[in-house]
Amino acid sequence: MAGYIINLDSESAMTMYIQNGVYSTKLSPPKGRWQTHHEGTFADYATMKPGDHIYFFLLRRIYGIGILTEVCGDCKFLNYPDASTPENFDYGHVKRSLLWDEGEESINQRWICLFKPHPYFFTNGIDMDDVLASNPHHFRMLRAFWKVSFIKVDDDEDQALMDVILRANQDVDQVQYYV
Repeated sequence: MAGYIINLDSESAMTMYIQNGVYSTKLSPPKGRWQTHHEGTFADYATMKPGDHIYFFLLRRIYGIGILTEVCGDCKFLNYPDASTPENFDYGHVKRSLLWDEGEESINQRWICLFKPHPYFFTNGIDMDDVLASNPHHFRMLRAFWKVSFIKVDDDEDQALMDVILRANQDVDQVQYYV
């Protein structure tokens, strides 16, 4: 399975996403057409499939592990009708149709994905340097993780990331995780 590493800006956002099992990228508003970074984000969402893993990156630490979960035949959805059109919408106009609502920013959260802990979302984040040093020949995309909302990693990199997170959290009696 592939994995997705999501870049977050606060612990409160991470806690909210983990507790709800929903993530949505906050995009910049379109300017009449989608720009390259919008298209790249949509392309990554389009490749998500049930069973892929999800991790969160915050302040140089990686937290995880989650698994994308199938609901009604898929694990990712448009957040509201016409969310894939490059138009600026009025929040009041789409509010009733939102699947995921973080307030007025929700109109720029065009896609959502659904996940659950697998086996847990551990509170013990692993420092990026420790992750990269744990299995250097498997980490390629993670080394290029800069100025993006999230990246997709291949099966080998996903497995190496799961291994280092599980190894760091192997004493389950002492481990804390999000509920």
